[in-house]
Amino acid sequence: MFCGAAEAVTTVRARDERITLFLSWYGQLPPSEGVLGAVRPLYFNPEHRFPSEGAVAHWHARDVLVSCWTVDDADRRGELLAWGVDAIIGNDLNGVVKSCAERAERT
Repeated sequence: MFCGAAEAVTTVRARDERITLFLSWYGQLPPSEGVLGAVRPLYFNPEHRFPSEGAVAHWHARDVLVSCWTVDDADRRGELLAWGVDAIIGNDLNGVVKSCAERAERT
C-alpha cells in the first residue's frame, strides 16, 4: 500500500501493477484522465475540505474508493462518513474510531 501525490504514485504504479495506491490530492479540481489512467488508484485521497457528497458519489461510480485527510473535527468526520467516504485519516485516532462507530450504529 502506498499513498502520495500523482508523480510519486505514478512511479510506484509503473514498477508494480498489483500495489494498492491512494492518490493524494491537494485542490478542488479533480485529477486529469491522464493522471487517473497512469495511477489507477484504489483510493482517491483529497484533503477533507474539498469533497462534496456529489464528488464522493462520482468516485464511487468510477469504482474508486474515497479517503480524506486530515479530518480532526468530529462534525466534519460525521458529514464525510454520512456521504459514504470509505476511510478517514486524522490525528485524533480515538475521535476517528468514535465517529466511525457512531456512523455504524446509525446504518
